[in-house]
Amino acid sequence: MQPNPMFVSSLTRSLLHLTARRTVRSWTETPYDELTDAPTLTRSGVTNTVSGDLEGESWEQYLMTYRSQTSCSFVSLERFIGSLDGHRGSFVMQGTGTYEDGVARGMLTIVPGSGTDELTGLQGSGTFVAAEGRFSTIRLTCELLHTLVENSPGL
Repeated sequence: MQPNPMFVSSLTRSLLHLTARRTVRSWTETPYDELTDAPTLTRSGVTNTVSGDLEGESWEQYLMTYRSQTSCSFVSLERFIGSLDGHRGSFVMQGTGTYEDGVARGMLTIVPGSGTDELTGLQGSGTFVAAEGRFSTIRLTCELLHTLVENSPGL
C-alpha cells in the first residue's frame, strides 16, 4: 500500500525596498467648504498609472485644506491593483502630506489587512515626492508574508 501525500506549509517573510513612479491620468478637485478669510477645504479623486517595483493602477481620494493658493495639507486613501515585486493583488495606502512651493511630499502607510491575493499580509510604510507636476516617486519598505506549501510523504 502506498502512503498518502501530505502537505507541509511554512511561513516566510520578505523585506522589500521598493521604488515606483506614479503618473496621474486624471485629477478632479471640488471645494466642499469655503469661508471668507479661512482655509478652503477640497476633495479630489485621482487615477494613476504606476510603474517600477509596483506595476499597475491606483485610485486615490484626497481631502485637502488650502492655507493659500499655493500651499495645502492633505490626507489620502489610495487603492493599488497590480503587482508588487512580481506578486499580484491589491492593497490600500493611507497618506498624509503637504504641498509647498510646487512640491507635494508625504508619508504612506499600508493599511493593515488591506492586502489581497498574493499581497495578503502585506505591511509597511514609505514616502512620496511629487516635484514633476503629474509624476511622483514612491519609496516603500514593506514586509510580505509567503506561505510555502511542499509535498511530503505521508505517514
